[in-house]
Amino acid sequence: MLMIEDNPADADLVRLALAEARGEAFRFEHRERLAAGLELLERERPDAVLLDLHLPDSAGVQTLRTLLQRAPGLPVVVWTEADDEASALQALQLGAQDYLVKGHVDLRLLPRALRFAIERCRARGLHGAAPAAGTARTEQACVGCGGPLPEHAPLCPACGTLRPLRPLAPGTLVAGHYEVLEPIGHGGFATVYKVRHTVLGEVFALKVLQPWLVADPEQRRRFLREARLGARLNHPNLVVYREFGLEQGVPFVAMDYVPGPTLAAVLAAGRLPARRAVAIARGILAGLAAAHAAGIVHRDLKPSNVVLEPVAGGQERVRVLDLGLAKLIGESTSPRSPPEAELPTTRPGVLFGTVDYMAPEQATGGPVDGRADLYSCGAIIYEMLTGAPPFGAGAGSIYEVMWRNLHQVPLAPSARCPDAWIPEELDRACLRALAKRPEERFASADAFDRALAALQSERFPGLLRGEEPLAFRPGLVRRAAVRLRRAAGAVARRMGRWWRQRYG
Repeated sequence: MLMIEDNPADADLVRLALAEARGEAFRFEHRERLAAGLELLERERPDAVLLDLHLPDSAGVQTLRTLLQRAPGLPVVVWTEADDEASALQALQLGAQDYLVKGHVDLRLLPRALRFAIERCRARGLHGAAPAAGTARTEQACVGCGGPLPEHAPLCPACGTLRPLRPLAPGTLVAGHYEVLEPIGHGGFATVYKVRHTVLGEVFALKVLQPWLVADPEQRRRFLREARLGARLNHPNLVVYREFGLEQGVPFVAMDYVPGPTLAAVLAAGRLPARRAVAIARGILAGLAAAHAAGIVHRDLKPSNVVLEPVAGGQERVRVLDLGLAKLIGESTSPRSPPEAELPTTRPGVLFGTVDYMAPEQATGGPVDGRADLYSCGAIIYEMLTGAPPFGAGAGSIYEVMWRNLHQVPLAPSARCPDAWIPEELDRACLRALAKRPEERFASADAFDRALAALQSERFPGLLRGEEPLAFRPGLVRRAAVRLRRAAGAVARRMGRWWRQRYG
């Protein structure tokens, strides 16, 4: 297996994960530049490639395009820090077998993802490498034990693992009444499809567990857990979960389809004015308040999990997505009670979430409650006001971001962007949400919302009307200063002429 990654620390973690994998035998090669990886491909063809899209000599999906042009049909799994839905879909369209986001995928599952990518290419007749030991070329390999899987067998005869579901093509019927229209999202845990209910005629989003995770009972229970927690919630600022089921043994959950861009896509065009940032933050907090009232902590709040849904009158409604990492408040210490007691939680000391928006106690594997979500919301507000997360700008890796998160205090948003109008009260609310200790943050989402609601009062007419004060309109101030200098010069010239005429 060839890994093309410019961060040696990430390469060492992957090397360790592959070495500890049971039933998998990968010879590991690491190159820090794309050119060095292409040079290795000219000498030998690896079973698979784990590719970082951002390298010193290449960046973006062009990195993947160059690699596949030199080695067509090679199983490539993208491994990147860019949690960007558009890049993920583009990479999959170019021929990547999977798109994994660093810090968001359990490394113990990485060998299985690579094995599934290899077998999927073999099934399509694209991969020319020799099959793994003990696997016939005419048979698909089991994603559970790696042994041969007969062509029409629904289960592996050796370990009983279900045959993985292939990616759903447009027109495929799921559960007899969901017609697949197109894929709209892809991550390390699941793929999301836009589907149409053939009886109701309505459009829904269908979230399907990744095929290479189907063999893992813990991941299947985690998926069921998300559906059960989502079924508890019904709020205008949250996505409503409608149905849970199985298709060919693979779990899926149907939920509301929310049109509109994600907040991450909006922020890609630049920072937002304070008025819009406050309005979006209040929508997020309304959804969080409903989740916390139901005893649920989100734990993975970030711009890509927030959708801005267009509504009548040119307005937008904030919708919070994805409960894949959600947990019940107090779950680790509460007595076991069905049905949640049967479901696994993330383990202490194991990192889950997205480091740019992760509370310090979550980054260190400690217990979390609703205040961890308030920290994430503060980080989102900070990015809306400044254009970058509080600790992510200029960081070389996710480990550097994590260190800054634990040990540094961020600059106030107004200090980061002195040319933007950011009221002092908004500065204080944002930094309070980003406090290192949970007890120093707002006590609840409602308390945070009240602090932001005060900014939409008559005390801040600019926020209320969507206008900035005159002092923060650089163009107007500059023109006024020029006119004042011209007027002063004219007065001085007239006084000079009058003095010369009178006193000679």
